[in-house]
Amino acid sequence: MFNSKMYKKYYPIKSSFDIANMNVAEQKKLIYWIKSLSEDIRFHNMNSLKKAMQYRENEYRVVEVNCTDDNIASLCNKISCNSDSITDNEISLINAVLYRHKYVKIIGMYCFPVMRSSTNC
Repeated sequence: MFNSKMYKKYYPIKSSFDIANMNVAEQKKLIYWIKSLSEDIRFHNMNSLKKAMQYRENEYRVVEVNCTDDNIASLCNKISCNSDSITDNEISLINAVLYRHKYVKIIGMYCFPVMRSSTNC
């Protein structure tokens, strides 16, 4: 009921063929989500720190994704132009982005779903 259409249709992406079968509008939406991922994570981590400081807690939850801006730009280029060359690590990052947008926008603003395994690219 609350799952987004992109999540229902494509999650989990198993190969670059799944990305090649996306229409252009879905690819652009995915690229936008990937580009905004680092800002979303930075905002989430700052809010976690702020809440921990407010309640005087020593530990707080942090989301870590080890990707540089160059890797993200390269991945976005591959999605739009050459989806055959997408690696398994990049597919796992795309799955993490789709998982992040699992819920429709209103719920996604309040909930930051986090996969159990770490995502590296």
